[in-house]
Amino acid sequence: MEIGSLAMAAGAEWIGQPPHEELQRRRRPLLPSEDPFYAPPPGYELSRPGTVLRSRDVELGFFGVIPQQFTATQLLYRTTDLNGRPQATVTTVVVPTERAGLAGDGAPCPIVSYQCAIDAVTDRCFPSFALRRGGRAIGSLAQAELLLVAAALAEGWAVSVPDHEGPNGSWGAPYEPGYHVLDGVRAALNHHRLGLSPVHAALLSVDDFPPAVGQGILGVEGRRDDVRTLELLGSVDHTRTRMEALAERSFLRGLAAGCHTPVAGCARADARALTLTGLVASLDGRTVIRSAVSGPVSAAEALGQKLAEELLGRGAARLLAANEDGRP
Repeated sequence: MEIGSLAMAAGAEWIGQPPHEELQRRRRPLLPSEDPFYAPPPGYELSRPGTVLRSRDVELGFFGVIPQQFTATQLLYRTTDLNGRPQATVTTVVVPTERAGLAGDGAPCPIVSYQCAIDAVTDRCFPSFALRRGGRAIGSLAQAELLLVAAALAEGWAVSVPDHEGPNGSWGAPYEPGYHVLDGVRAALNHHRLGLSPVHAALLSVDDFPPAVGQGILGVEGRRDDVRTLELLGSVDHTRTRMEALAERSFLRGLAAGCHTPVAGCARADARALTLTGLVASLDGRTVIRSAVSGPVSAAEALGQKLAEELLGRGAARLLAANEDGRP
């Protein structure tokens, strides 16, 4: 049976024509578990990952209270869970104000995916709820991270903010967050209302857009005297990842930098060597000091310290001091 016939048999004739809900101002958002928007339509399993299932325009609010001028659209899209089964989740796509209403104008608009810190498994902390005006998500870090989304918008970028832990808040699950992030970008690019066609997509390499230290690394702790647990953890330890983490953390420790300083560090190791790229920037992003070092994988921590000392000597110390004082 052809896909088209299968879709009709499953009641999925909507594929390719997702319904859209216009903006309803001052409407208090429902929790995802109570909001029918989050329920995928029948037959969604037949669609491809990244397919938009439905969309709506929403208001965003700093800490859920202060209204923003951003154009925000939420997309329910088809993705995949950690077991390879079809799943649906939501991304909130924010477009620069000057791009609003310019869908299909041909002007390029890069898009980045930003993963908010989801500090609880409750759906109250999902970005699609916490970022909305009227969303009662006290303590959710996503509400404060709207400032970082605004910084990307100021650069002229569209931003996709997915519920990367999925509809069940699966913290620490393998594979699944990656599927949700990538499929969220696909959904944003495929949604004609946003005007972000694939020809406008730009792949940001690690060299051009290095991540913060430790991104994508999951660390599990155990008590030093709990030999049995440490043995179990040793069986799942990934040596290359551990050495990359040691290099990055050594770099950050050498800079004595904190969470509020624009610092990036990314280590990549293979069988022969480890290369660590790092940078320190001013708060306004106008001054950037970057460099890279390479050496034996076994010298991971020494490489991190070496890179920190190099950047400090080239002016990073001044930037770090200014950033701590809140000066650009």
